[in-house]
Amino acid sequence: MVSVFEGLRVLDVSQGVPGAFCAMQMGDLGANVIKVEPLQGDWLRQIGPFVKGESALFLQLNRNKRGIAVDLKKPEGTGVALKLAGVADVVIEAYRPGVMDRLSLGYDALEKVNPRLVYCSVSGLGPQGPLAQQPATEIIIQGIMGFYRGLGVLGEPPIREGADQASIGAGINAIQGIAAALYGRERTGQGQKVDVSLLGYVSSTYNLTYVRESPPANVAAFASYTDPPDYGYQTRDIPMLFTFQRDAEAWRKFVKAIGLEHIANDPRFADERKRRENRQILDPMLEEVFLTRTYEDLRKIIQDELGGTIVPMHSYDSLFAHGQVKAMDVVKEMEHPTVGTFKTLNVPWDFQDTPASLRLPPPLLGQHTREILTEAGLLSHEVEELFRKGLVKETVP
Repeated sequence: MVSVFEGLRVLDVSQGVPGAFCAMQMGDLGANVIKVEPLQGDWLRQIGPFVKGESALFLQLNRNKRGIAVDLKKPEGTGVALKLAGVADVVIEAYRPGVMDRLSLGYDALEKVNPRLVYCSVSGLGPQGPLAQQPATEIIIQGIMGFYRGLGVLGEPPIREGADQASIGAGINAIQGIAAALYGRERTGQGQKVDVSLLGYVSSTYNLTYVRESPPANVAAFASYTDPPDYGYQTRDIPMLFTFQRDAEAWRKFVKAIGLEHIANDPRFADERKRRENRQILDPMLEEVFLTRTYEDLRKIIQDELGGTIVPMHSYDSLFAHGQVKAMDVVKEMEHPTVGTFKTLNVPWDFQDTPASLRLPPPLLGQHTREILTEAGLLSHEVEELFRKGLVKETVP
């Protein structure tokens, strides 16, 4: 069986998270991905935690790629990249707008040597506008877009979302845009440029149906982005979340079942909106009872008997040990030349006829430089000259 992107050649010139994630998924789908790094390496290699000297984050985002290290700031290094781009189907870059143009590797330059090229630029805040040149890391995007709305405690300083949602989301948007451009190329024979930004991803997920200039006096009375954040409750063994949505009768039966009969008909807790408004009164009563019950005790009452929803609030350790995750084969193991066996997430797709797969571990810095240069058509003496001049680098496992 042939993977859906098998035969496609992808040049990943990006650093950081979104471009790497996009290129990795193309590799998972069968593409021949070459990661082009500067001689000092992708800055992501310097981000901890580290596993036997290798960045855990780099390991998770760069499987199914071969690696070449080249100095793109020198004309001869640029020439190597031009040669690789000339026979590529896709180029992915994630620098500030204008950087690739100054390196003579922007879309206008590459389109002249390869009209069928799909060129994807992933930027922080977009290719134009007053903030286009501003650095835009995950934390900056979260601050600008207000990711903190649903986190923390109402009335206390905001906190950031722990996961790199904007970066991963932009990477997902990038592979969608590339796939669409490749499909368009099948119709027209021409490639094109695709622009994606972290800001654009966050903007596309924002609910514009209801926008309030400033929060109301009683924030808890309103829905969606003005709600106080949801949080769970600690049971005798593990934390959990539960809800009865708008089922008032189920709520009354529930509080009676756990020994809080005296609040079953309390008007302050008559419906979900009022319970939210009065959480400071209600929660201490619930918490006191929940600490005497196990999760399974409460699950039987809430889910089996009353038809509500209850879920455990997992840590990563408990999540990946869960039977459902194991049944879905979510976690896989790969072998790395320096780290040895390490765990990674499986591909997220299950195709009947065009399988995705884990084939290559993340490359060492420049691990495949010599191999890639030879494939690109350079003669052995030309390859050695690049090494002699310090324009390329190789790390042998």
